[in-house]
Amino acid sequence: MTYLNGTDATKAAAAAGLPGVHIAKAYANGAYGSGWTVRRLGYRTDPRRIHNGGHAHFKDLAEAQEWAGKRYGIEKWVRIKGISDAYFPAQSKQFIQGGMASE
Repeated sequence: MTYLNGTDATKAAAAAGLPGVHIAKAYANGAYGSGWTVRRLGYRTDPRRIHNGGHAHFKDLAEAQEWAGKRYGIEKWVRIKGISDAYFPAQSKQFIQGGMASE
């Protein structure tokens, strides 16, 4: 299976018991500037952010990683080849890549 985006990859990882969270690149829209959003399946990471679906928004990637790491117990974030503009918990990488390779 090829995951088309961070959400698809995170759904597959969560179904396997891995963390259901990722950090996605946020491009400028009317409400928020460009930056990074922390996305957790089935939850709003910052319910006050009504204009972006309730995702916690950060201008700096390191700040987003630190915030999400503390909140969700993620020690290391990684990129996965083939999925642009997203970071995933390191423990999900092998599973996600394995799913992509088995296609």
